[in-house]
Amino acid sequence: MRSIGNPTKRSGARRSWFITTAIGVALLIIAVSVFTVSAGSRNITNAAQRLHVAHETVLVNVAAHAQIGFAVHFATIQSDLRLDTAAALTQSTGDAADSLDTMENGTVDVLAAGGFEGVDVAGLIGEYVSTGRSVLDLVAAGEPEAASALTRDELEPRYDALSSALLAERSRQFNAVFESDDFMARLGDVARFLVALIIPLAVILVFRELARRQQRQTELQLRLDTERAVGKTRDEFVASVSHELRTPLTSIYGISQLIAEDDSNPPATLELIDLVTDESNDLARMVEDLLASARIDAGAMAFHPEFLEVEDEVADIVRPFDKADRPVVVDVEPTIVRADRVRQRQLIRNLISNARKYGGEQVRVIGRADTNWYVWSIEDNGNGVPEELVGRLFERFVHQGTSVRVTSGGVGLGLSIVKALAEGMGGTAKYVREDGWTKFQVTVPIASESAVDSLAYGHSRRAEPAEPERV
Repeated sequence: MRSIGNPTKRSGARRSWFITTAIGVALLIIAVSVFTVSAGSRNITNAAQRLHVAHETVLVNVAAHAQIGFAVHFATIQSDLRLDTAAALTQSTGDAADSLDTMENGTVDVLAAGGFEGVDVAGLIGEYVSTGRSVLDLVAAGEPEAASALTRDELEPRYDALSSALLAERSRQFNAVFESDDFMARLGDVARFLVALIIPLAVILVFRELARRQQRQTELQLRLDTERAVGKTRDEFVASVSHELRTPLTSIYGISQLIAEDDSNPPATLELIDLVTDESNDLARMVEDLLASARIDAGAMAFHPEFLEVEDEVADIVRPFDKADRPVVVDVEPTIVRADRVRQRQLIRNLISNARKYGGEQVRVIGRADTNWYVWSIEDNGNGVPEELVGRLFERFVHQGTSVRVTSGGVGLGLSIVKALAEGMGGTAKYVREDGWTKFQVTVPIASESAVDSLAYGHSRRAEPAEPERV
């Protein structure tokens, strides 16, 4: 069946997609605008440079042509009218020669600037300069008529051709600068419009998103506070009920023990008393589990580690389960561990109780030292844990004997509490299935050698007889 998603999540995803897309489009527009402005600026610069070169060449060309004309004119006057125009002739000839040199040297700049599409401007300049110098040579040789004829027949047509090319290129570059400037102006208008539109829109979107996030954060905080209040109330209720259950349980257990010690009771009565004792022990462990769970949830579980002798501890732990029909086999390696006495007993008793309820007929408690750790292994020869439960075995409300619901006889906290208590004492808890045996293994730290020596010294001091008091 197709899953229908959370509408709130879909709406949030759509908003995030829209905001991301809008930001991406805005960045793309900005990037395109920047590159376009850069390209337009380069076009304006190149066109302006070509315009400047063309305009300067036009001016030099006009100046050169005028000075050549003056030189020819002064030479003709001096020849025909016998007037002294030597100074003016010399000045005009020198200026014309300088202008022609400038035009020839400027050919490199004209070619570098580019432009002049379809026109060999370098050839036109070269022909004009060459013809102009020929005219000046004739003037210097005192042949004004030949200079005038050369000017009329060759220099003027070449001047007209060069001037037309230069003026056409200047006009074309002027139009290019104007068009580029006009394009940049329109682009600037568009950019200003987009900035005026996008910035307020971005501010509105960001503000709305921040407002939504603030609202969601407030709602989440309210939910969290509510859940904390509910959890606190629940924990207080569990702790209160557990404390209230302890008093009648203690009375029931004590009375049943007194009745069991009376040998005059018939076997049927003693059997019922054993049943009452067992159920009282089970109920007492459930109450301890509830209290431990409440303390763990509240972060108030306290551990008081001390140095404990394994043999003494295991005897007290196993005693409530050691019945004639189903005795618990004990095989522990003597050593001293550093653990919380109450919590260690609680977790081992929980594991023994689980083995008796859900395991096989044979239950045993094995203890072995492994380097710096002592491994408690509570084992039974039952069928073990279903494979689908192994990964969740130490979670709450998961039983070794069921994969569907909490079974009768427990509250589903035993193994989760075992794990929490073991880790609280610095150890671990795990499940192993080997050679037909179900094994729940818990590790606790082994006491250091100095602690063992100190404990042994204390025992020896208590065993020594007191010296007689001297009078």
